[in-house]
Amino acid sequence: MKSKIKTAVIVDRDVIALDVTRQVLELYGGYQVCVAHDSSVAEAALNLLGIVDVLVTDAHVAGCGSSSDLCRHAIEKHPSIGIILTSDSVEEKFAGAPARSQFLVKPFGIDALLAAISPKAQAKSVQRKPPLGNPAKGSISRSVHPCLNRRQP
Repeated sequence: MKSKIKTAVIVDRDVIALDVTRQVLELYGGYQVCVAHDSSVAEAALNLLGIVDVLVTDAHVAGCGSSSDLCRHAIEKHPSIGIILTSDSVEEKFAGAPARSQFLVKPFGIDALLAAISPKAQAKSVQRKPPLGNPAKGSISRSVHPCLNRRQP
């Protein structure tokens, strides 16, 4: 029996973080990935793709709309989509973020991203969760790719 190919759209203005996240989703998660550097490209991808299983977006996405607008658009087009918001700040206020959103604080490790995209995590994401652990505090077991530790200036 042929398994369904999972699809993800990832949005980040940091091209290195974008590429590393893409690689993790493809290699470890088995996702087909569409990358975007801003909300306009991400919205176009969400409009064109048949089914999108997960959206991973920086909380401060560039482009015409906010990350909250992008998340609402994603849910409108793909009602069962999982939403993962990322940010450099633990204290980030995600005003307007959908209740189903999960939050990853940068730098996050491979295990934190894989845990967030797991079907179990997606099923539980109906309720808002606190940010997942920061690898600097030893919350992951797999090694962290150096690019995931890169911070925006």
